[in-house]
Amino acid sequence: MVGLEIRVVMTTTDENGYQTVFSSEAATVANIEDEATATLAVTGTAAEGGSLTASLTSVVDEDGTTTTAYQWQVRQGDDWVDTIDATKEKFEIPSDQSYVDKIVRVVATTTDTLGGTTAFQAVIPAITNV
Repeated sequence: MVGLEIRVVMTTTDENGYQTVFSSEAATVANIEDEATATLAVTGTAAEGGSLTASLTSVVDEDGTTTTAYQWQVRQGDDWVDTIDATKEKFEIPSDQSYVDKIVRVVATTTDTLGGTTAFQAVIPAITNV
């Protein structure tokens, strides 16, 4: 019913049989966001020169089919900072030691057909030196 217009029509009849009809203004039924559910897993080698692959499975969203966007991030102090050009399922860890001892995570965000989003996160322990 989301997106449809509805209104209320009421008819009263008095003791003489006369009817009066009342009608409300039409209103559009708005969506209430239903959060998606899913399982986010990360596989691979969390070491310099290695790679990690995110997999979002068993996605269920009452608001319809979804698309998924990925963003890999690195921890800097108390903040998570987007890793440039790391927006795919697979993250290639540089072999130049720039990520050694850093903590990374992937954020997989689903968007449903009504525009609602749900974010799933997986944190990976510190990247090791090889």
